[in-house]
Amino acid sequence: EIHEIVRIMAEEKYRIVVIGDYGHDEVTGISGQVKDAIIIAKPEDVRDKMPKKVRKLGIVVQSTQNIDNARKIIAELVPYCQELKFVVIQNFIIK
Repeated sequence: EIHEIVRIMAEEKYRIVVIGDYGHDEVTGISGQVKDAIIIAKPEDVRDKMPKKVRKLGIVVQSTQNIDNARKIIAELVPYCQELKFVVIQNFIIK
């Protein structure tokens, strides 16, 4: 289901961001659905990974990702876009 959502968001001109662990099978599978997905594992990575500005960001999260980490990353992403769509399919891990 998440793969289809990512493809649809990309067709709608959202730049896809996958919040998750680099090299994780789920993250690799999700990001492989579009040609230019950005993978971000921690808030500190946003500055290095993000282009200066994008009009629309579509954000999805690895199902086993910690919610606090995801929240921090999303907060860092907000200044980089005019519109943000955040899609959650699975429950987050609360630590």
